Amino acid sequence: MDSDGALFPATFSISKKPSLQQRLFEARPIVLFFLGCFVFGFLLPPLSLLLGTPLLFATGNYLLFILGMILLGGCGGLAVILAVRYISRGFLAGDRKRLKELETKISTGASSDVVTDLDKLITENLKMGRPQVAEYYSKQLLTLCERGQQEGDQMPALMWSTPCWVSSPEYHKSFNYWVVWLFESRGLLCLTNEHLEYESSRISFRIALEDIVDIGIDRHPWWMKPYPLNYIKLSFKEFGETVCLYATPYTLQTDTVWDINKTVREWYNNLTKALQKVV
Repeated sequence: MDSDGALFPATFSISKKPSLQQRLFEARPIVLFFLGCFVFGFLLPPLSLLLGTPLLFATGNYLLFILGMILLGGCGGLAVILAVRYISRGFLAGDRKRLKELETKISTGASSDVVTDLDKLITENLKMGRPQVAEYYSKQLLTLCERGQQEGDQMPALMWSTPCWVSSPEYHKSFNYWVVWLFESRGLLCLTNEHLEYESSRISFRIALEDIVDIGIDRHPWWMKPYPLNYIKLSFKEFGETVCLYATPYTLQTDTVWDINKTVREWYNNLTKALQKVV
């Protein structure tokens, strides 16, 4: 049940598909990654000859030469990953930084003009292809304007949002999970003081926080991800039964495992704090 007393199910079927603009927006880091691999693929052969031939002539040891080439390839691959991560976060994630700064500014009460900052939040979310978040802030802005200028400076309710992978326990038992891909769907995860919602082309849900019965952090099996890759295990009540879903929030598709685990911990803490307020 929401704040207006209207009932809604915890889960519902497929909603609208992401727009072409949103798909292109989200694909920029991935395109950059494959472009980096393509360029490195052209640079690796001449680099191998340039750096490896003197080593082979100096030592006459083919094993050392092969190990050197393996080391060069490994270092090159790691360099591509780090370079793409740096460029993505430094140049492609400027909109996300502006969005986070605005949210922090409003949530901490540091905003000198809440109405203007809310309008900026709406604009930034529309640019990022997040119409549901923009609509939420539009309602907040309308409410503040209706209250008048004197009360318009009060802190509005915020909707925290992030890209997220979601899967189900059934998917974790399937062939696709073990062989193809760890996640069942990719969409947008949003959190307010009253509900948690997720929207994608495959799975969508909206859960009242009071219906969440348990949250925790789990990880994928070590033989699939030797370095721990964590996710949030979420259990909630639906029609008297307990339903479980696994959520892995992230910032960019080029995030490393360490970046993803950091985002998972942050969202777990945010969820915990929101649930404490409900209880």
